[in-house]
Amino acid sequence: MVCRVQTRYLVGMLTDALTRLMAVPVQVRSALLLAVLVAVSITMCVIVATPPRSETKQGDVLQLPAKRHASIFFGPYAEMLPEQDGPLGIETVISREDWRPVGARYMSFGSVSDSIWLRARIENTSDAPITVRFDTRRVAFDQMSMYLVAPDGSEPRQFLDYAYDAPFSSRPINHRFLIADVELAPGEVQDAYVRFRGLFNTILPLRLASPEAFNQAEKHEVFWSAHFYGTFLAITFLTLAAAPLIGWRTSFSFGFFLVTSAATCLAVEGYVDQYVIPDKNAVTERLTDSLYFLTAAAILILSRSVFDLRTKARRIDSILRWTSYTILTVGAVHFLIGIEPRTLFLPIFMTLRGVSLILHAVVGVWAVWTQEKGSTAFAASSILAASASIALVVDPTFGYPYGGYPFIMRWLVTIEAMALAVAIIQNVLGIRQERDAAIQAELATTQERLRLSLALAESQKAYTRARQRAGRYMQRLETVSHDILQPLQSLRSTLQTDPARSEQQTEKLEEAFDYLEALARENLQSRDSHGHGTTPDDADAADGIAIATVIGNVAAMFATDAEAQAATLTTQTADQATRATHPVLLMRAISNLVSNSLKHTQSNEIIIAFEQDEAGQRISVRDQGPGMSPETVHDMLNYGARGNDSSGSGLGLAIVRSAAREMGASLDIQSTPETGTVATLILP
Repeated sequence: MVCRVQTRYLVGMLTDALTRLMAVPVQVRSALLLAVLVAVSITMCVIVATPPRSETKQGDVLQLPAKRHASIFFGPYAEMLPEQDGPLGIETVISREDWRPVGARYMSFGSVSDSIWLRARIENTSDAPITVRFDTRRVAFDQMSMYLVAPDGSEPRQFLDYAYDAPFSSRPINHRFLIADVELAPGEVQDAYVRFRGLFNTILPLRLASPEAFNQAEKHEVFWSAHFYGTFLAITFLTLAAAPLIGWRTSFSFGFFLVTSAATCLAVEGYVDQYVIPDKNAVTERLTDSLYFLTAAAILILSRSVFDLRTKARRIDSILRWTSYTILTVGAVHFLIGIEPRTLFLPIFMTLRGVSLILHAVVGVWAVWTQEKGSTAFAASSILAASASIALVVDPTFGYPYGGYPFIMRWLVTIEAMALAVAIIQNVLGIRQERDAAIQAELATTQERLRLSLALAESQKAYTRARQRAGRYMQRLETVSHDILQPLQSLRSTLQTDPARSEQQTEKLEEAFDYLEALARENLQSRDSHGHGTTPDDADAADGIAIATVIGNVAAMFATDAEAQAATLTTQTADQATRATHPVLLMRAISNLVSNSLKHTQSNEIIIAFEQDEAGQRISVRDQGPGMSPETVHDMLNYGARGNDSSGSGLGLAIVRSAAREMGASLDIQSTPETGTVATLILP
């Protein structure tokens, strides 16, 4: 019972908090959401950041073999010597005294342009020969050499000589990581010297283990790699299968991102070097670098298509388009020709990669700010990627405690791919919901138009019946008038021959007879001028309904709505002789214009006016509403287009334009912000 009360209390507090949050302006909510996303991204980066450094062990001997299925980091036992004044040979570095301790598992030495020498003393503490595997945990370096030297500095023996442009088959061991084995006799002590120069950075997580321990760890690594690439394969398949639903442009963009991201991870983990291009040439040795460029461009291409920036944010779309073109061009130039030296290539790549991530995050911020469907997931992925990249620059060993750069890259790419997939799904579902709502609104509008058409047809029938009754009454009146003329003539003759009345009385009676005869002859003249058995209006009955009647019906239709909004609805109509050849279409157009004006007019006047000159007939609807810019007027003429503050279906002005086209008329809209709008139908 207590638990239920507490649960209800918590639910009530949460509901109240959500209600208050929804009352906050959208800009404030967006800013809070972005702040939360940034905080979460930074927190995730801190979680996988460099752990406390291990205890410094310089001067100690690295004793082997390690425990079962374990390895020992070379760094805590190592000393370093930078090549600051040019290349140094093994004999020279053995005799140097200016070595300084490293004291870190993940060794990082700054600039990639300088070669670094490392050394540590290793000892076989067992009573049997052992094989020691030097594992760099890296796919490739610009240069890498390893030596064993006796403690007295004699008998240097090189067991690894590697250069980046060398074919894969020249590696001492056929493995995607650069590794090498040495043999140590029972109780043997040797100094291990390592000289290397990195490609993208100088981080070296060098480890020493037995081949058995290395293979055991490798099985675990391959298992998780299979899971990662299997997930990517499944996402890619689902993307292709769902292409008809999410659109070919978005499907292609997302598929391109997935393929380039997976290919980059394969290259970083060494699978490309080992299985795709084991025999490198001058072009294929730059394949991994080119994949980095493709990944940077792919995220921009995807960002453009997820939210259809071409129509919603043209300036941002233009920036993303030209940036992606630039990245692809530079990547192609590097792949085919090569940008050398590395000290020139790296700043170019880092700059373009940084710009790509920043623009990706900008799209996420824009999407949240404009409340696009799927914006939260998209912004989370973009901000996380940007935060992780910044962490890589600030902390050169970011992510290494949990399996090295391949591990953290796999996780980042997986999270980003999943977030982007969620964003795409939410965006597509949102668009489809809006489309369904638009279809429902169109159906309701069509039903209303049908109702109005039926009502107008019924009104036309009633009007025709009334005209027929009026015609019959006119016929009767003409007959009576004709019958009256003969008695009047007889009475007039009698009056003229009757001497009993005075001249004054006779004059008054003649005036009365003249009036009655004029009335009768007026009815007969009306009959003679329009034909026997017809009314004056019957000849025009086939020409349509009077425009004045259409405008009057519209004014009557919206009189109650205008009164409710304290608005004045005024008409300046034509005479009854001016006919509408398409009364249904005309009424549809005028009623939509008046309805649109009433939605945006409070306590103002709406005027429906008719004008006619040599150029044609013009029917205008003028209001004193908030008005629109020319761009907004252009957009509002499209089906489904709505203003920011509109609660309608977005079909009104589009229906007016369609009706005008069917009548052979033209529609002109003149609108000024904060002044009002004049919509004019120009009839031929």
